[in-house]
Amino acid sequence: MFAITLVLLVVFNLAICWCNCLVCGVCWADSKAIGGWGRFVIWCTAIMTAFGFTMAYSLAVALFFYWAGALPERGLHYVHAIQYLFVIFPIIGLGLVVTIESWRQFIAKPTISGMMISDWNANTQISNAAGAFTGIPDAIRQLSGSGKSTDNSDDVGSYLFRIGVGIVVVAFGAGVLTTRVLIMKYANIRRIAAF
Repeated sequence: MFAITLVLLVVFNLAICWCNCLVCGVCWADSKAIGGWGRFVIWCTAIMTAFGFTMAYSLAVALFFYWAGALPERGLHYVHAIQYLFVIFPIIGLGLVVTIESWRQFIAKPTISGMMISDWNANTQISNAAGAFTGIPDAIRQLSGSGKSTDNSDDVGSYLFRIGVGIVVVAFGAGVLTTRVLIMKYANIRRIAAF
């Protein structure tokens, strides 16, 4: 059941990240020309998107190895805990900037879509922050149980931890690269469409 939940989380994160790249790409040139707060918000969205891709990629790789029989379920939990601790603080901080901007835009120009986006961002921000109160201690507890192995080896937890860190670091690199490529792709499409 844990694996199925992770699959849904991966698909959902990929969809949101892709949409964020589209928005960043469309606004990239304008925000660069104007600068200021708008450029800061676009960068926050881009960085948050890279962390979102990191989460999706790390879980997808862990699920692949789990279903291939190369990673035990405990390792799947380790990867989940490591990537959660890696992404939660930037996601909360950057998400706050994006939420403030979405509400600022909605107040300046009230529309139904603006209300929906502001509401989505606020609810996601509250959910992430509230979830961190239990998610962080749970992740730490999961990782600190590395010495309590039922696998007849005290080194199994340490090994799984190193594997988990490796997966998350590689996923972060892939997340940054994917974010950059997609933003530049959509920025170029917008530039071509403007002519």
